[in-house]
Amino acid sequence: SSMSEKLAQLCARLAGLRVIDRGSVLSLGARAGDPRVVGTELGAQYALRATVRWATGADGVARVQVTPSIVRTRDGTTMWSGEPLDASPSDPLAMQATMASRVADALDIAIAAVERERLLTPTSSDARAWEAYERARAILERNDDRGGFADDEIDAVLPLLDQAVARDPRFDEAIAVRATIRRVLAYSGRLPRAVAESSMAQLREVHRRDVGVPIVASALVRDALADGRLDEARRIAEEASAARPSSTELLALRASVASESGDTAGVRDALQRIVTLSPRHPSRLAYAGHGAITDLRDITLGVGWLERAARLAPRDMDVLRTRLRAYTAVGDSLRIEGAWRDFTAAGGVMAARWLGSLAMGTAPLRRQALRATAASVGAVTQEDSTRYHGERSLALLAHGDSAAARAHADTAYALHRWADTVHSPLSNRVFTRGLRPWRLAMAGRTAAARALLDSLERIGAFRDTARLPSSARVAQVCLRGSTLSLLGDVDAALRPLRECLTRPGGQQLGAFRRDPTVATMRRDARVQRLLAELEALEARGVPLAAGR
Repeated sequence: SSMSEKLAQLCARLAGLRVIDRGSVLSLGARAGDPRVVGTELGAQYALRATVRWATGADGVARVQVTPSIVRTRDGTTMWSGEPLDASPSDPLAMQATMASRVADALDIAIAAVERERLLTPTSSDARAWEAYERARAILERNDDRGGFADDEIDAVLPLLDQAVARDPRFDEAIAVRATIRRVLAYSGRLPRAVAESSMAQLREVHRRDVGVPIVASALVRDALADGRLDEARRIAEEASAARPSSTELLALRASVASESGDTAGVRDALQRIVTLSPRHPSRLAYAGHGAITDLRDITLGVGWLERAARLAPRDMDVLRTRLRAYTAVGDSLRIEGAWRDFTAAGGVMAARWLGSLAMGTAPLRRQALRATAASVGAVTQEDSTRYHGERSLALLAHGDSAAARAHADTAYALHRWADTVHSPLSNRVFTRGLRPWRLAMAGRTAAARALLDSLERIGAFRDTARLPSSARVAQVCLRGSTLSLLGDVDAALRPLRECLTRPGGQQLGAFRRDPTVATMRRDARVQRLLAELEALEARGVPLAAGR
């Protein structure tokens, strides 16, 4: 399985190939063995197949012998059959790049000398380094409804990554994951900043060797976005995607950077390419659906992709979580109810991060949100506790219990102030999930709301706001509108409100109609006319986010 995945990644480097992702192939099950089905269902012209058998070498050591072939999907004709390649069970990595190179030759794809050299360089030549990395990755990829990882999981991952890098200092993926984790730990105060900076310097060196390693490019883009270096993030994402044009991971990275740059046309192009290359990959379809809703404000397109993903993988937790988040953003209570039912039926558990979804759902879900306690949602960390009290404040405010909402908002605000003293990038302090300062304003605390606006002004003065990621700027705009609404200053709130409701990543109309923080604004005739205008556009299928 790992060998097939790696081979697909290697072929995705070839500029002359459009490689359908392996997840879409696997979704066909036993039907994937029929090349004609692959062609019809996935739109592929050729299928790379291989027969695998055990063979004993001249030295008496058992080896795996792999014989590749290329089949034309239109009629099932074998177009090429390669020479058998031997791989030792203790070192299966060396053979993969050779096979990818032979596939390119068989399809008559021109490969530049430097590209061929990179292709023939295995990810790691050390099987034990690869094993340690795979164990670390398995821990990190566990389904986790907390939205993060416990200390013991991080403590288990870092030694494995250290082992992988120690055994193979040129193991790019292991270097990237280790640098990312070290950076997060440094910003939370658990590691010296110098350790994280050293890892990021090593990562930049890896990127100079090969710009097309998805996990390396992703780590560098996150680092650039966290510090507001948008041009750098865009350059890294575009160079990486050009180096591996069939990599859906890098297309997702391009979509993310385009979103943070406010480039909706770029987002749409990247999402469409992802769906083309991943027509039956549930997680990729769910990602594209969520992006269509939040970044493009194209609800019809997003729901279509999300529902296709759910039909393909009805118990895939990654898909179900993404679907629930997307429908929460839309503010569609019936869809939220259905998504929550599917999520819990598949084994999903209640957590602080889902209180906002329940509060936006149908009456039974709202009652469930009101009954939630810190213990019942597993709010044991500082971040989870902040999120719990903030979301609880919102649910109580919508229920009409302003006194209890104020108490929870006080607690959330105190926790937020504590968390903000921890060293973190400026942009993180603007839009970090669960640490949203506007929860204070939801409890109607006028003085604190005014202080909140002042703090936003200080953030804007501290750094050129135009350089902040789009999500940070939109969060500022929406927060300003809701805060002014709570203060009863509808005149001042109208401009940020329109911007919040129409910019990519801003609030959806359905969610706005359910948001208790803007109840004052919703009663204003000018706001009602604005909502009617925007709803008329949506009814005609006109996305509210205009492309650049």
